[in-house]
Amino acid sequence: MGREMTVHWLITAGALLQLLSLTPDKAFVARELDHPLTVVISPWRHPPSAISAWQVGRAISVTSLPDLKRTLDAGVPPGVRFVVFDIERWPLTPASEQRHPVQAVRKAVQFAHDHGLLLIAAPATDLIWGLDPAAARREGQYEAFVRSGLARRI
Repeated sequence: MGREMTVHWLITAGALLQLLSLTPDKAFVARELDHPLTVVISPWRHPPSAISAWQVGRAISVTSLPDLKRTLDAGVPPGVRFVVFDIERWPLTPASEQRHPVQAVRKAVQFAHDHGLLLIAAPATDLIWGLDPAAARREGQYEAFVRSGLARRI
C-alpha cells in the first residue's frame, strides 16, 4: 500500500461534447470530469463554450515530428499543457517514425519540453507490423506489440 495512485482521464473534446449532449444529467458529467486530472484533447484554439469554464488540462494532438514542429512553431493555444504524440501505421506518420518509434518519441519529448509542455506518448499497436511483421502474423497484433517491449523502451 503506502503509495497513493492518481487517476487521470484523457478524453477528446468531441467525445466530451457528445457525452454532454446525450446525457440528461450534465451536472453528473461535470462532477466526474471537471477537474485538473482530466486532460481534454482539442483541435480548437479555444475550448468549446460548453466546457470553457472547466478546470481541465488541455492537450493538442499531433501525428508526427513534422506535425509537432509545425504546431509548436505556429504557437501553442492558451492553456495547453500537454501534447499527445499519436504515431500509428498510417499516412499521417512518416515511415521512418513508424520504423523507429522509440527515437521519434524521444525527439518529441525534447521538442515538447523545450516549449514547456508535457508529452503523452500514444503509439498505436499497429506499429508492430512495421517493426516485426512475422511476430504480428504469428502472435497477433496485440500480443506481438506487448512482447516487443516497445512501451517499456519509450
